[in-house]
Amino acid sequence: MPSVSSDSKPRSNKKDGFLNVHGEGDSDSNHVVSSKVKQYTSDEMEKECPICKGGCPNIAKCKRFAEFSCDSKWAAVRECKLCRKCLRRHNGSCRQQKACGTNGCTYLHHPHFHTVDRQQSNGTATDAIVPAETPQQSFLLYGPSKTVRTYAFIDDGSELSIMEQSLADELGRVSLQISSSNDQSRKYQLSSVQTVKSLQIRPQTLLYGDIQETFRNLAGLPIESYENACPRILIGLDNLNLGHPLKSREGRPQEPIATKTRLGWTIYGSCIPEGTTTNSVNYHSLQVCECNQYSDEDLHQTVKNYFLLDSTGIVKPDKLLQSQNDQRAQILLESLTKQRDGRYESGLLWKYDTVRLPDSKPMALKRWECLDRRMKNDPQLANVVRAKIEDHVSKGYIRKLSNEEVKTGYPRVWYLPIFPVVNPNKPGKTRLVWDAAATVHGVSLNTVLLKGPDLLTSLLSVLMQFREYKIAVCGDIREMYHQILMRNDDQHYQRFFWKENITDVEPSTYIVQVMTFGACCSPSTAQYVKNVHASKFQQEHPAAVEAIVKRHYVDDMLLSVEQEEEAVQLTRDVREIHASAGFEIRNWASNSSTVLAELDEPSTAEKSFGEDGCVEKILGMWWNTSTDCFTFKISNRIDEVLLSGGRRPTKREVLRTLMMVFDPLGFIGHFLMVLKTLLQEIWRSSIGWDDVINDQHFEKWLTWCAALPEIAELQIPRCYRSLTSTSEDNEVQLHTFVDASEAGFAAVAYLRFQEGSIVECALLGSKTRVSPLKFLSIPRSELQAAVIGVRLAQTVCSTLSFAVKHRFFWTDSKDVLCWLNSDHRRYSQFVAFRVS
Repeated sequence: MPSVSSDSKPRSNKKDGFLNVHGEGDSDSNHVVSSKVKQYTSDEMEKECPICKGGCPNIAKCKRFAEFSCDSKWAAVRECKLCRKCLRRHNGSCRQQKACGTNGCTYLHHPHFHTVDRQQSNGTATDAIVPAETPQQSFLLYGPSKTVRTYAFIDDGSELSIMEQSLADELGRVSLQISSSNDQSRKYQLSSVQTVKSLQIRPQTLLYGDIQETFRNLAGLPIESYENACPRILIGLDNLNLGHPLKSREGRPQEPIATKTRLGWTIYGSCIPEGTTTNSVNYHSLQVCECNQYSDEDLHQTVKNYFLLDSTGIVKPDKLLQSQNDQRAQILLESLTKQRDGRYESGLLWKYDTVRLPDSKPMALKRWECLDRRMKNDPQLANVVRAKIEDHVSKGYIRKLSNEEVKTGYPRVWYLPIFPVVNPNKPGKTRLVWDAAATVHGVSLNTVLLKGPDLLTSLLSVLMQFREYKIAVCGDIREMYHQILMRNDDQHYQRFFWKENITDVEPSTYIVQVMTFGACCSPSTAQYVKNVHASKFQQEHPAAVEAIVKRHYVDDMLLSVEQEEEAVQLTRDVREIHASAGFEIRNWASNSSTVLAELDEPSTAEKSFGEDGCVEKILGMWWNTSTDCFTFKISNRIDEVLLSGGRRPTKREVLRTLMMVFDPLGFIGHFLMVLKTLLQEIWRSSIGWDDVINDQHFEKWLTWCAALPEIAELQIPRCYRSLTSTSEDNEVQLHTFVDASEAGFAAVAYLRFQEGSIVECALLGSKTRVSPLKFLSIPRSELQAAVIGVRLAQTVCSTLSFAVKHRFFWTDSKDVLCWLNSDHRRYSQFVAFRVS
């Protein structure tokens, strides 16, 4: 483990108005701190150098200033309020825009600030070696009200900075500052630190006295010995500046190396002398590198996103104009998208015309090593991933670069780590993701790409229209993203590493020639290509074009029509249009065996569905094609011991259980509302995410769990109608009921069909919301429920393809009815805004 230490205790001497602070035997630790310094005007600066007081024309040519260490130069410039580019004092921006140029440095600072580490040929540093006065190797972490001294593991192979949950609890947060224990004045921000129960890093030992005797080039460093020290925090690439080496001491090959970081000196490498045999230990934990834990901030955002999705259809629509980013993305989509040889080609949607990216190759190599180790430990996973890569090569999605292509100097390239994703609902199906969110120095490929305009059809709309008519058909586009070619100029931003043969020593370089899963612009580009191509057939196949544009959600198509013949013709037209763009729609499912037979699909009677019968997973919902009903399944990922009351859940486990039940239409909104209100009560108790709930909450949890198995018995008819027809004589009414309590408010909508003497009703859906943490009176909660009901009704009427002749709204609140029948300007802003 790299030990972390501070520099030795400084000694000082005053000279020429500056207080020079020198670390023992370390000239690069010099820096200038505040003292009595004369304040110079711009005219005086030209006449007198503040360093040598007139012995040279200006500070840039001052020999004494040139002898300062880099830190001392920066401190002097700040003290004298000079420009870092021209070393002069002036008002406004500097006219000097020339880059440093030293060793190819592109930063806009004066060359005086660029230092080069120099080492002697014998491998030792040029610095004098003087024993440290007060060596320290620990450091301090600062929370809101507490400071903790601990050890760290600096790992440039991990993209994440992670701390143990116990340390986060002790500090009271995971957003914190860090400093060397000897230099508490220099505090550095630790950003995006995530938490795990345990880092699983074995205790570390460093006997510095033995190291000094064995490796003389490492002698005299301010490093303290430690035995069986357990690191409680891992500092990764997202805080790279803290572990970045400012200088180093290197010996012969295979010998340990000492580097100086902003947190002090570290030693890493094998400390076993050459010729000594020992069992090797790999300190890099795969579980840490592949960690999927979330920080509290990430988890809070996930909860917000979940409730935003749950609020689809009742959130007030955003009427703002298209943003500048979306406008730029739209222009790029129109200019880059072209059809070539039966397929479409597009490109990455860059935020800027000129993009500067850091070197991503080391990061991608580290991630490749992690995946390689994981596959070695899991041969089954290795076979699946290897088969997937070979399949992509055979289809032309990816290709291996030759050595000449790799060595060719492209202006810019980017290397993407890859990782496999397994869907528990689709056993045996593995998807490869190219991680465009992987960062280097805080920059990822996605940070310089535009997401593009949101062209997705509303999930709620697609599902509502899927229930309109008696014959239903669904299918999905095979590998939709991979059917869109990537233009040549952008393919080298999609490089990745892979070993073609297991026996290869080094991985080869590949590129992705198509759109990838992982790039933030891929969803928008795919939808744009799909819709633009379909629009070319508007005159010939208008119904099929509408199905492609309005009845597709990402790559899934859900249709409902009244007659089987219409379903067959419509699906054939859709398939033909998709095929002319290189898309293949397949995996057809329907409640009609006749339609499946015409589409060359096995009928429901011939399909093998297993224990659940003819159940299809469509957009997260379960559809039994034989009974033509929606059903629910209890996820096998929910711990049975937890549901049976064998142990108490934590706050995190209650949230996980809630999120595992997907109900976008609100068929079981009343049931999930109980768990939502319980989660809010747990939230109010201010317990941690991994703390178990109290007795009162546990009793409510057991009551809810006892009713959970009953949802598997529910069957909601897919089609709204079973007795009435689609004739104009069929009068359609929409009835919306709203209600509220102290816990929350809700709205539920029903469709009522009347054709002659035949009347039938259908549950359309519901929406629920828990009350805000800030107290709301019952009348105001009732008014909030009325607002949700109106918005739900508006969404329904704008979505359904048949006309709703009458709308009815039902409430038992006299206050709401009184407000609605009065002038809204008479009331407070809260009431007036919602009534109007």
